[in-house]
Amino acid sequence: VLPTCGALHQQRHLQVSSAFRETEQSLRKRLDSCAALLTLTEHRFLATQRRHNGTPSSIMQGNLRNAQQRLGQLRQRKAQWEELCEFKSPGSQSWHECQKLVGDIEEDIAAEEAKVRNYKAILDALG
Repeated sequence: VLPTCGALHQQRHLQVSSAFRETEQSLRKRLDSCAALLTLTEHRFLATQRRHNGTPSSIMQGNLRNAQQRLGQLRQRKAQWEELCEFKSPGSQSWHECQKLVGDIEEDIAAEEAKVRNYKAILDALG
């Protein structure tokens, strides 16, 4: 028995509706996920504002303190590695690796020093 045109149209309509519902559900899940992420981001932002009294100056002061603390840690790490490098045979592979590591730490120190200078300049501009 062959289906009638009306039955074919209705069957096609049900298939489209099913595909549409699946797509709609998928999109709703994505939107819900994005909304949850946005809410979480807003809460984190507000918490950060409360921690720093919400002023740009206090936020920059916090950033400056963090950068200065990291700078101190990097300088300490560099000194420790320099001491360890002294025990390596000059010219050996382990000595070169050690020197490379010290050089990488020096680059990190330079970057952190630049951050400190930038934060100080921003604070000066904020008055």
